[in-house]
This record gives sequence, structure tokens and C-alpha cells, in this order.
Amino acid sequence: MKKIYHYRNIRITLALLLFLLFILEACATTTTPIKTVPDISGRYDLIEAKLVLDGDENALGKIIAGTIIIERLSPHIFGYYETIKRKGLRPNTYWNGYLYKEGKFFHYSYDFIKKKFESENDIDIELHGKTLLIKERYLNGKEVKRYRKTSKTKPQYISLRRSILRARKQYEEYFKAYFAGE
Repeated sequence: MKKIYHYRNIRITLALLLFLLFILEACATTTTPIKTVPDISGRYDLIEAKLVLDGDENALGKIIAGTIIIERLSPHIFGYYETIKRKGLRPNTYWNGYLYKEGKFFHYSYDFIKKKFESENDIDIELHGKTLLIKERYLNGKEVKRYRKTSKTKPQYISLRRSILRARKQYEEYFKAYFAGE
């Protein structure tokens, strides 16, 4: 009687193991849908922008014009350079990158002290047709910029034309050069 009981336990154990292997195999081969990376590359002109620092909308002056150019550098990484014109001030230039992972964009920048690229979750980017919405969060405020994709080759303001060239040079010299070295 003990032998029969023992063999029945072995068969039940083997059946359970085969069932678990079947489940594990099914889980391993089941593919989850992969979100496609939105293609945000292109040239965009600023439609409107709002910067609020410590509750003050005019802390740094009203943004009246801007241009951003975004390049796809790899399937999930985009580099950008940008120029912004504030009322009464000279244009400012910016450059860096965006990383797309886990269904959202992150700032992607080179840390010169640590000598490596890092990503920060302080940005939201949405693409609606030809409209690009960028929301950035800061310690003491936030900035929302809305752009429209354009086929024009030059910004409408002459001061932006010079500064976008300066931004491009800095972007290629620093971000793109370091990215190529990664």
C-alpha cells in the first residue's frame, strides 16, 4: 500500500512540475505590446510659452519667440538645440537631449563631473499632430512651451537666426560629440 501511495505522490509532483513549466514557458513567450517611440524630430517654432517661478509669471520676462530643432540620434534618444527670446533681452540658447523609456520622455544630459549621461524625470513631452507641448518642472516653478512644426529653414527674427546657429555649434561641440563617444 505504501508503494502505491508513494508512486501516486511522485506522479502528482511530476504533473505539477510539468504544469509549472508550461506556465513559465507561456509567460516567457508571451509578448507584451511595446510602445512605439513618438518621432518628435524636426524644426519647431514657438507658439506660446509660460514660465512661472515662485508664483511670478514675469520673473525673467515674457517669452516672445523661440525655435527648437530636435534630431533623432538613436531609436530612443533625441538631441535638441533651442533659442528663446524674452521681451527686451537678447536670445538665450539651450541644448541637451531627451531619452524615451517606459512610455515617457526624460531629460538626457551629460554630467561633466561624473563623465556620463544621466536622465532626469523633470519633463513631459506630448506630440499632437504638428504641435509639440513641452512641460518642464523646476525646484521653484515650471515652464510650459507649445511649438508648431514648420518646414521653414530660418527663424523669423534675425536675432534668433544668429543664436540658433550658436546653439547648434554648442550642441554639436558638447552634447553630440559626447554622445558619439558613448
